[in-house]
Amino acid sequence: MDLVFRHKSGGELWQGDIHDVHSLAINHGNKIRTIALFAIEFQPDIRSSHYEVLKHGFQDSDTMNDAEAQQTMRIADLASDKLASRVRSGRGVLSTCAVGLNRSGLCSALTVMKLSDHGPLSAIALVRAARGHQALSNPLFVDMIHAMAGVKGKHETWTQWRPRSGPDEVGFRLLSGTNL
Repeated sequence: MDLVFRHKSGGELWQGDIHDVHSLAINHGNKIRTIALFAIEFQPDIRSSHYEVLKHGFQDSDTMNDAEAQQTMRIADLASDKLASRVRSGRGVLSTCAVGLNRSGLCSALTVMKLSDHGPLSAIALVRAARGHQALSNPLFVDMIHAMAGVKGKHETWTQWRPRSGPDEVGFRLLSGTNL
């Protein structure tokens, strides 16, 4: 479990994996009050008055069709709104998925952008600084972070966006050709 962002309210955004969830379920942490579960295959029933548990599972895939990607963006956007609200109120939040790299990274980066002036590159860098260079290795999630920065609240327009071709280009372009 690693600290990704500390808000001026005193709230903190942490990111981790299933082992961190198991550990917290047994040994209550003093800092964490909300646990967000993003691994669709890992949605344990945590019964503890110590934690609020948010369940928002989705797949970690870079080959989603448009409908799946749209749904993932909707879930990540709404979940990161909830996480940002809790961090703003001074709470400690743990964003988790199976390995603590991609799904939790997507939601953590979106949360950081909603809590601060950090843009996509900076938010991604914070997640990777906390969790290592393998964090956000799913290029589709990185693209989603860039798209959501420019079109907050427009996740339903996913089908209008396509990743740029070429392995060195990051971001999205409108079908009309306007670059973000």
